[in-house]
Amino acid sequence: MHHKTFLLSTIVILLAFAFISFQTSCIKPMSESEIDQSIGMNGSFEYIKNGLPINWLVYTSKTTPSGTFTILADTTIKKEGKQSLHFVVKECSDKGGWYSPGIAQEINVLVGEKYLILAWIKNNQSTIALKVNAVDAKHEAEVTETFLSENYNEWHLVEMRYTIPENMKRLRLELNVLKPGECWVDEIRITKTN
Repeated sequence: MHHKTFLLSTIVILLAFAFISFQTSCIKPMSESEIDQSIGMNGSFEYIKNGLPINWLVYTSKTTPSGTFTILADTTIKKEGKQSLHFVVKECSDKGGWYSPGIAQEINVLVGEKYLILAWIKNNQSTIALKVNAVDAKHEAEVTETFLSENYNEWHLVEMRYTIPENMKRLRLELNVLKPGECWVDEIRITKTN
């Protein structure tokens, strides 16, 4: 009897481990990235590796829960340098974050620092959200967000300002496409102004 109880307990434990392993292997990552610290911010998207702009978190069709879209380097439409980042979106979520096509980057900061964020954008039918906020390991500070839904046939400069609040250590910049269409982004800059 003791042997049967031990065997049954062992089977239950093995099944539990198998279930946990299966669940863990099915979890999709929230973003993809290629990192090379020697390149810096790569705000003009001049450096691409494996189809991803280096040093950006990219919400791709492999990582978002739903949607039909591509993110690629465009050498024909660009603000400066040799290419821009081009979003071609047929279907997407309007939730933002890792639910929608997009990119994000974080930089180390100090409390009280003031930042100017610039981004050049062209838009054809899509809605774009550009969001700036401060974060730490467990918290997120107040968000400054701009939505663009107008069509811009020429490059349009988006300008945002942000001051780092108490207890925050990183500035986060995130761009999402919230509505199908096409858009291009180039020459993103984050500059400390004080």
